[in-house]
Amino acid sequence: MALAIGYLNTGEEDKAQRIADLYKSNVEEADIGHVLEGFIFLNKKQRAKAQVSFEKAQSLNPKNIASLYNLGLLHKRAAENSKAITYFDRLISLSPRHKGALKSLVSIAGNKESLEDVLTILVRNYQTDNLYSTIALAQALRIDQQVEKAVTILRDINKSVNLTSNYFMLLGDSYLELEKYQDANTTFAQGLALEPKDYLLNIRYISTLEWLGEDTAVLEQTRKVHGYYVNNLNITTSLIYLETRNKNYREAKRLFEAIKGEKTNHHLLDSVAGEIYSYEKDYPQAIEHFSAAYEKEPTELNLLNLARTLGFDKQNKEAERLLELYLDKHSNNSKIRFLLAELYSPQDRKKRIVQYQILSIQIPNNAIVFNNLAWNQFKLNQTAEALINIEKAYQLQPDSLAIQESYGVILIVNNKLSQGINILEDAILSGSTDAAAKEYLIKAKTLLNNQAKSRS
Repeated sequence: MALAIGYLNTGEEDKAQRIADLYKSNVEEADIGHVLEGFIFLNKKQRAKAQVSFEKAQSLNPKNIASLYNLGLLHKRAAENSKAITYFDRLISLSPRHKGALKSLVSIAGNKESLEDVLTILVRNYQTDNLYSTIALAQALRIDQQVEKAVTILRDINKSVNLTSNYFMLLGDSYLELEKYQDANTTFAQGLALEPKDYLLNIRYISTLEWLGEDTAVLEQTRKVHGYYVNNLNITTSLIYLETRNKNYREAKRLFEAIKGEKTNHHLLDSVAGEIYSYEKDYPQAIEHFSAAYEKEPTELNLLNLARTLGFDKQNKEAERLLELYLDKHSNNSKIRFLLAELYSPQDRKKRIVQYQILSIQIPNNAIVFNNLAWNQFKLNQTAEALINIEKAYQLQPDSLAIQESYGVILIVNNKLSQGINILEDAILSGSTDAAAKEYLIKAKTLLNNQAKSRS
């Protein structure tokens, strides 16, 4: 039989057929000959003839495992699930550990019409000392949304059974579905103790560490997995991201340079590369990567990164243009509007004021907005309007030194000298070192003294 299979693998069907004929000529082994003939027909893509051969083998020997399995597969591929289930049911009653039949039944369970029949068979053949029947039943129960029951089945497995990574993966995934992240994490760790290099187990373990907020462990485990899969672009990219997130920019750059010539469309890579080069103040390179990231995914974060870096590179006008275009379509985005207002030069204070006025309506409880609006109005000699807005800022956040400084100065230019002096003195006592605050405090005290002298 093995020799005949070898001939089939090399495309020598005639030699395999001669062996099949020899088996068929022997009454006691004729069923094997018909199974082998079925394989030959499958090799020739003649499924109907293969089915006839397997059925003949069954008629000669109802316990022939190979014919049962292949008849089940043929009916499954033809979407004749009821017939397929019948054959797989007969097979696992003879061979309860037949992985192919159990896997096929689970696959068929994905069809709602067949789920109940499959569950009935799997429950009937379930054995606590049989890893494969346990896994198959748990998988079918998960398909039926009986996840708690699937966990119970998996945990009740006999302690004598040698467990595999697939077992721990299924149990861990079940815990994840139940949002039991610590249990899932522990389960994946147990699987890794058995098979430390298992790729999928590692990915799941790292994911649960992230859910649990174990940032240091996430980095350490990703480094370990990268050691196993040095040439895996996804792992390398994830590690670059994590090294960058942990401000290990030199290591992140080293890893990035190693894969720079590789073709990868990972959405994080350009963003991370931009951050690395921005840290090194290589703004042209950073802009190139942030631009690529924004082109791939025109998100708020990618735009903010690009615009800020353009600003660092003294390309404020280009940054302003991008932000203004974005706001044309996303007018309620306050983060983008904040950055735009900051990017405008002192010569464009009117533009700044427009943006802060819009922000004051969009986020009316933000003290910084009112402070910045008031200060820019003050700089344009709009002192009355500035006073209205700085008072709103002060009401919202009276303990802010920046707001106290602005408030004191604006009070003074509105000729509220005593009140302004009190505010600025309190600010200086609280630690303010602002030059404008000190200048206007001296100016206000001088004016008050002059006024007092003129009255006397």
